[in-house]
Amino acid sequence: MLAPDVSTRPVPSLSTPRSHLGAAVARDGKVYAIGGVTSSTRASNAVEMWDPVAGATSWVSRASLPIGIRSAGVAAGGDGRIYVYGGENGSGPSDRAFAYDPATNTWRELARMARRRYAVASAGALDGRVYALNGNAGAGGTVRDAQAYDPMTSAWATLGSTPLHTEGSAAAGGADGRVYLFGGYDNATHYRDVSVFDPTTGAWTTAPRLPEGRAWHGAALALDGTFHVAGGDELRSRPTDAHRVYDPVARAWRNAAPLPEPRDSFAMVTLLDGRVLAIGGVTLGDTRLATVRAWAAGAWR
Repeated sequence: MLAPDVSTRPVPSLSTPRSHLGAAVARDGKVYAIGGVTSSTRASNAVEMWDPVAGATSWVSRASLPIGIRSAGVAAGGDGRIYVYGGENGSGPSDRAFAYDPATNTWRELARMARRRYAVASAGALDGRVYALNGNAGAGGTVRDAQAYDPMTSAWATLGSTPLHTEGSAAAGGADGRVYLFGGYDNATHYRDVSVFDPTTGAWTTAPRLPEGRAWHGAALALDGTFHVAGGDELRSRPTDAHRVYDPVARAWRNAAPLPEPRDSFAMVTLLDGRVLAIGGVTLGDTRLATVRAWAAGAWR
């Protein structure tokens, strides 16, 4: 459920229009927007933070990433740190990984992933690990494997193959402890598939498919246990405003109010107060966005 009176609270825009970024919410409720692409085509190392708990009216800069990165995986780990891994930095796909400590505003480099990749789907799960799913390996094309980083062991584990080769998928950890992988693209097809990974068994299963294929979209777990999947691009590779909600208990999709504007290559997170944010991205005309939209009480604002 939403915290009282949050639905009309204003959400500030990012300091700079940005696409292909990642975002995560820290334990104290602060939101971090990380990396991406700004007005140039170069990967950014910028990090911005917004504190909705304190009622902040703007985003503020925090310690920069050690490297510029776009289309990376970004997720909050069970240890309270925020993890950034993979992506593309101008010289091809990356296998580097970093951890940000919100308490000290510092970055630390971690063990590298087993495979270089960008356009990676990322999620934190109840087991405390952060997941890197699929992506694009450059000359090797799209990949279909999963890795998980465990902050307790400071090591990556290879989890085997995912059901499909995709890049630009979206992922989110569920209230049931499983990791959900939505849609994606393989240079020919925009997929509707939803794949579900169970960390306790190491097995993948399928869930009901998205109403339409999409890639470069956002996905977030809401406080009621449903998943919001919004934006992205569809068959014609144009940004969409479509917004769907998946209920894993009922195993059913429903339509929800569309985003105020089409957008893809954005970040999507859920605040501690229950609002779901769509941060930055690209809209029609290849225009990058600084706006941040908030879903609450059945509407975007």
